[in-house]
Amino acid sequence: MSLPTLSGHRKGLALTSIGGLALSMDIPLARLAEGKMWPILGLRSITTVLVTLLIIAAIRVLKGKWPILIPGRHGIAAGLLYGLSTLTFLLSVFNTATANAVFIVAFNPMFGALSSPPISS
Repeated sequence: MSLPTLSGHRKGLALTSIGGLALSMDIPLARLAEGKMWPILGLRSITTVLVTLLIIAAIRVLKGKWPILIPGRHGIAAGLLYGLSTLTFLLSVFNTATANAVFIVAFNPMFGALSSPPISS
């Protein structure tokens, strides 16, 4: 079974839509759980690992080869930064108003763009 090929623009739109839908449900679910921060953080982390392994296995089955993963120092740094962002996100959900946490999450791409070096042509 071959997968349809998407242009880079369509892939970006699909990933943005999926990410937006996932993040829009994140804060209400964390609040509705009425649990403590650390158990929710642990459950969220375990779920992330399981879904990642499931996606990697699906790619292996569909394409017949393992996806390229980021090895070494860069992969460890990316994992640590992702873990830190998850921790600080949940801290903001439990310690601030929902509107503040949503604004901070929504402003992250703009902050990244503003703090990046200019592109020289």
